[in-house]
Amino acid sequence: MVKRKIRGSIICTGSVASVLGGMGPHAYTASKHGLVGLVRGAASELGRHGIRVNCVSPSGVVTPLVISEMLAMGINDASAVEEQICSAANLKGISLNPKHVAEVALFLASDESIFVSGHNLAVDGGFSVVNNSLAMMMQMQTKQLEGKVAIITGVASGIGEAIAKVFVENGAFVVVADIQEELGLKVVASIGGPDHKAIYKKCDVTVEKQVEEIVAFAIEKYSTLDIMYSNAGIMGLIESILDMDTEEGFDRTMAVNLKGSAICIKQAAQAMVKRKIRESIICTGSVASVLGGMDPHAYTAS
Repeated sequence: MVKRKIRGSIICTGSVASVLGGMGPHAYTASKHGLVGLVRGAASELGRHGIRVNCVSPSGVVTPLVISEMLAMGINDASAVEEQICSAANLKGISLNPKHVAEVALFLASDESIFVSGHNLAVDGGFSVVNNSLAMMMQMQTKQLEGKVAIITGVASGIGEAIAKVFVENGAFVVVADIQEELGLKVVASIGGPDHKAIYKKCDVTVEKQVEEIVAFAIEKYSTLDIMYSNAGIMGLIESILDMDTEEGFDRTMAVNLKGSAICIKQAAQAMVKRKIRESIICTGSVASVLGGMDPHAYTAS
């Protein structure tokens, strides 16, 4: 399109899982969130060429793929699948079907949407905007993390370093995990204090075995793991989507920022579930998770 100066339309299929957690497998949900970020980033860059980039995100649609997945869950016929999807829908009296999604795609492909770009158009009958959980009230106390044990990745500087210091100030024992050993040790030294509440361990979050070992270390030393804070991340290469290095730059950024967080969530969750620990897993995102054009495309997608 750019080469031929075509003012065209690029459309991607997303999912209600692009805006809500718990709607599909974790990898699927992460990929659809990432897709929306990529669409917004591409729309930001390609807008000057007159190219629109949008995403269509349907909720449950009765398709052969959905039916096969529901059958695996013990729901034995198509009508039961449709009934299950309709019962969860917000808009009653109608069920979403593939033609409804196709008609939205037609709108985005046609000149009727000539000024629509960077949009994630939910085709879900309002499901994704009326089922939000109520926010929990923050419990105020002198030291909010007294006696808690936390692992924090990516603490060599900046946000991670600040998180480690604030956690320790609020009573937590912190395992400082970073691939940069010298800087990690400096952070631990700067925290100081007579209680030795911060310990450094070298860790590459893209290597699952290393994350598993950090979790095991924390549990062996402190007998629990209450908090996993996945903060490790890289900016990646600043490059046009037209010349994007998908083999090295893109994959490396996705590996650190997205896969690394997935590994941290998995390993911490396994330990918490096994020990029936009802605590917290936190990840550092970015304004680039909701806005395109703020950062490199790989970073935005990750």
